[in-house]
Amino acid sequence: MINAKQIIRAAVLVMGAFAVASCSKDGLVPDTPGGGTTVPGGEIIFDIGFAPLTRVATGTDFTSNWEEGDAIGIFACASGTTLAQGGNYIHNVKLTYSGGSWKLDDGVELWHLPSGGKLDFYAYHPYDAAATDPTAIAFNVAADQNAATTVALPGGGSAERPNYNLSDLLTARSDNGGSGWGKGQTVSLQFSHALAMVEVSLDNESGGIDPNVISVKLQNVKPGATLNLGGTTGPQVELAAADNEPTAIKMYRVEQEGTPEYRTTFTFRALVPAQELKQDSRPALISNGEQLLQSSALTGDIMLQAAQAEQFTQIIPISAISAQPEANSYMARPYGQALLIPVSQANRVLNGEDLGASIAGLNTVTTGDYTVELVWADTPIGDGGVVTAAGPVEIDGEGYLLVKPGIEGNAVIGIKLNGELDYRWSWHIWVTEPVTSATDTETGLTWMDRNLGAAVAGLYDPDGRNGLFYQWGRKDAFPAGDGTGNNQTYYTPDHPSGTTDNLPTGTYTELPGMVQNPLNFATNNSTYYGSVNQSGDQNNSWGGVSGGKTAYDPCPPGWKMPPILVSGTNSWGNSGDWGSFTDKGRVFNGVNSTADLNHYYPASGFRNLSSGFLQVQGTYGRYWSTTAQSATYGYALYFNSGSVNPANANNRAYGFSVRCVAE
Repeated sequence: MINAKQIIRAAVLVMGAFAVASCSKDGLVPDTPGGGTTVPGGEIIFDIGFAPLTRVATGTDFTSNWEEGDAIGIFACASGTTLAQGGNYIHNVKLTYSGGSWKLDDGVELWHLPSGGKLDFYAYHPYDAAATDPTAIAFNVAADQNAATTVALPGGGSAERPNYNLSDLLTARSDNGGSGWGKGQTVSLQFSHALAMVEVSLDNESGGIDPNVISVKLQNVKPGATLNLGGTTGPQVELAAADNEPTAIKMYRVEQEGTPEYRTTFTFRALVPAQELKQDSRPALISNGEQLLQSSALTGDIMLQAAQAEQFTQIIPISAISAQPEANSYMARPYGQALLIPVSQANRVLNGEDLGASIAGLNTVTTGDYTVELVWADTPIGDGGVVTAAGPVEIDGEGYLLVKPGIEGNAVIGIKLNGELDYRWSWHIWVTEPVTSATDTETGLTWMDRNLGAAVAGLYDPDGRNGLFYQWGRKDAFPAGDGTGNNQTYYTPDHPSGTTDNLPTGTYTELPGMVQNPLNFATNNSTYYGSVNQSGDQNNSWGGVSGGKTAYDPCPPGWKMPPILVSGTNSWGNSGDWGSFTDKGRVFNGVNSTADLNHYYPASGFRNLSSGFLQVQGTYGRYWSTTAQSATYGYALYFNSGSVNPANANNRAYGFSVRCVAE
């Protein structure tokens, strides 16, 4: 099995065998053709539809339909004559699909032969104004078929058309069985697919795909073709003879952003001229953020054929997921790439290598040693929750947690050794859109734009801006308030429908006892917070002595707890109206001369040191620093509507907010 740490160093990985043996050449199913369309400004009536094996906008089942902005070119010559290079009776007239019907450009008309003669018709899609010779129409598929192009509509307006659809070369020829089409007859134009489709489906059972960045390129294919509408046996397409070097085509993502399937199903398609994929070539290059995954070599030649779909399925291995660095909190995007969390920090700390506190009997945690459980979450538990799946995996003999993120929110997951009731370690999973930061001029620190665990930064979202609470020196996250002064609803295995009950409490003498009970609020009656002379290692729980990030730091990778704030009170301004919960808080003005809402600090209140109760939300804001003030006190930022103290001493048992700074 591949060591996950090797992934970080690999530029290009060769995936498991591309599923050639299971590929298929499926025909493309037609929709029911539409009814006749009378083109305004003329007397010719068209019935424009799809012949078997044809599509323009293709659904997941390969059904077809015309879309707003589709445009076709029409040629016609006297029945029984040869389509000429130029001067045909109807020569490259444009029809655009708009508002459910086909329309001519303003000032253009279509008429039958004045002598009453009959016509043979030829058509193609997409329309090209430069197609002056219907026997040699140059065509190139788009290099980026996942992008879109703006097209003009008759009578004004525009529509966005995917380059994938604009790369779909369609042709039609209609001579009414050799007798031609005369006045009063409806001309049937049934389009056929002139190119080949390649479809790559990604299997994301491992959770290795990040749906926000995943893309696929079809490699080493020729993009150019030449269309002869007047071929002796019908329209003919051949590979372009010149300026047609093999290239990479960015494939079209079928599942579009905003749809339920976008984060769970991954289908990519590209249209190319018929050609051969040679043995030993590597058809697909999958880009998954910073990582490139390349398909293995084909074991035989594959002929791509017009009107056929060559389908491949590729399993994304767990090795596609880069192992996270050690931390106690991890950020993930909603339904983004799974997290591969090492348990090595838990092993090291619990065996006494940090803070001198050990729990006997634990060496290396591997898949056979432990189970993964949800401790609590601020959204309902299950497939629609913050964490949709979590479990142990072993890579190269080392233990990891594989965690699949879901909707925005917070969850804490923990590990238990088989048969034990207490947790050995736990981690905060914070599912949110990427945070931003700004560096202030007074301290030189780069601050996160929101509280740790908050859904949003800035004003006007009292429910999502408060984040979580932390007791000084602990890594464990506690639910905050709901933005109106009440307990936030949180969910546990014992309360799957949610509860607003106060947190469970406990008394502890050492940090390991709190590690084993991550949802229990340690009251100030605890020896650890109440009477022990905390010095040396204990005062360095958050790095206040060493200055570095510690094993108990609650911030995500790349971030750490801030030191004591040295900024003066002149840099802190009121955010606005303290008369409502909407915007109670302070704005730090040290970044620039005006209030920077990325440095907005809500008055989130705190959890009481003796009970864990939520208090004074909307009245006070208190934010921990790493710095100890005495044996039982630590420094925190303190503010209310009338004053600010950036270095206020508070008992360490309080549950305060946290604002991380960059490492």
